[in-house]
Amino acid sequence: MNKLALLAIALIPFSAVAIAEDGFKCRAEGNQMELNACAADEYAAADKEMNTIYRQILKEYADEPLFLGKLKIAQRLWVQLRDAETEARFPVGSNENPRDVWGSAMPMDVDTYRAELTRQRTKQLRVWIDGLPDGDNLAGSVHKKKK
Repeated sequence: MNKLALLAIALIPFSAVAIAEDGFKCRAEGNQMELNACAADEYAAADKEMNTIYRQILKEYADEPLFLGKLKIAQRLWVQLRDAETEARFPVGSNENPRDVWGSAMPMDVDTYRAELTRQRTKQLRVWIDGLPDGDNLAGSVHKKKK
């Protein structure tokens, strides 16, 4: 889990870090920098929720090391997919400035998209916590629904 947490921290968009260092705070009616900060907050909240669910799965399925090993691999690959998907959505050449290509709203757009993808992944992960009805033939490693 520590490696995943470090990876998640390392992947926080540079733009969000720059906003925080500049002292900009989220204000929905604000200027673009404040809107960028709102999107950074949204992404951070989505990432935190996903990591909370992930840690809960690790705890609840602690006696299933084969499943957890596979889940950890899947989660690492999902992070790579999310980042590749984001880069495909907002492509920037190696010698280009992202703001020149996508404008000052680029940090907001990237963080909003990452938040959306992260919420989708959280929904996928939550199944292992919520469970599935008894008799669901597609349950696989998912426990039965709690009563």
